[in-house]
Amino acid sequence: MLPMPIRKINGATVRALREAVGIKHGAFAVECDISAGYLTNVEAGRKQPSPAVSKAIAFRLGVPLDAITYVVEDCAAKPATSPTQIRRHTPAGARGQRRPSPTKAVAA
Repeated sequence: MLPMPIRKINGATVRALREAVGIKHGAFAVECDISAGYLTNVEAGRKQPSPAVSKAIAFRLGVPLDAITYVVEDCAAKPATSPTQIRRHTPAGARGQRRPSPTKAVAA
């Protein structure tokens, strides 16, 4: 089964389109059934709305959903890299371990 692509809303695009259409911030929030504060966070990129709210925003702006969203790669499909796996492939000096000094002679 193929994973569903994850879509994120582009808040700056939403704001630009809303302003271009001439809809006031508060009125737009009411029409999309969200609070004005939440709309502020969406437009600033701090919040990602649910798919239903994203569709409502696109519908009210009169644009397709693709116009205000973008696809991100599904992180769950990639194997997780644990810190242990990272340590195994990191050279000795890169982790802060001391390497023997090449200038000091080793007593035999």
